[in-house]
Amino acid sequence: MTRAFLILDLTHDVANREGRFGKLHGTAEHAHSREVPAKLVAAADAARAAGDRIVWVFPSDELFTSNGYPASDEWGGAVDEEYGRPLPSELVIWKTDIDAFVDTPLGDALRASDVHEVVLAGIATTHVVSATARGAVARGYRTVVAADGCADHSEAVHRAALSNLPPEVVVTELAEIWGS
Repeated sequence: MTRAFLILDLTHDVANREGRFGKLHGTAEHAHSREVPAKLVAAADAARAAGDRIVWVFPSDELFTSNGYPASDEWGGAVDEEYGRPLPSELVIWKTDIDAFVDTPLGDALRASDVHEVVLAGIATTHVVSATARGAVARGYRTVVAADGCADHSEAVHRAALSNLPPEVVVTELAEIWGS
């Protein structure tokens, strides 16, 4: 079974302490309190070593503006490299919906690579992680959420989002997937 690691929404605006959503909603502080940046860098390295496909998914300006927010400036829309950065061989997708599968080439790319399992991590658990997990289940993927690779407004909100995932979704830790 081929596996893909989907790393979700780690732009400066979303994931950085100075980003407009990272600061406003506390997602960046929650991520840092849980050491998510270092965990995702290590997990991406481990996934690469295991031969797993890595897909980086980022919110497009269209996603922000369609939800009543202004478009990101150049810094805000850029990848927050504290969480890692895509290698030239890795797929990068800019999404226009909360669910990374909607109106993107993600599903086609995963099928072309014979992927049957997706591991999700990113910010925020209540939004992109939950929506993409539901989208993956609906498309028949074995779906895993790496709880320690996700963050939200607070630990309580993060835990509530995890508990509301569909029963088909496996919730585990990064070390359970790729070792420590």
